[in-house]
Amino acid sequence: MLKTVRFWVWHLEGWVKLTLKPDQELSLSWGGPDEEGYSYTSEKYIHEGEQVLYECVIEAQDCDGRLTNFYSSEWDGESVRDEGEDTDVNRIPKWVKASSRQRDYVAEAMGY
Repeated sequence: MLKTVRFWVWHLEGWVKLTLKPDQELSLSWGGPDEEGYSYTSEKYIHEGEQVLYECVIEAQDCDGRLTNFYSSEWDGESVRDEGEDTDVNRIPKWVKASSRQRDYVAEAMGY
């Protein structure tokens, strides 16, 4: 039986508690221009079946060129990290890496 899950994630400068109902998705994004170019981050949490999927895409450009990084992880909805303290922030998921990849546009243009 699918159930609502509640857990904590680090977002920008602090802990945020998320609640996802079955089949619900939550997307977060931030970023913009900086002194060397730009950086944008997009995160998505998906309550799918008996697990929660996490996807993160980072698009950036600096003096070395443009990069795209993609990460995905899975959480069984139950396993949490042991933080050693009984605090309000005690449901931090034990994420299991599913995949990651990087695209370096300058390297591709040079034939690597």
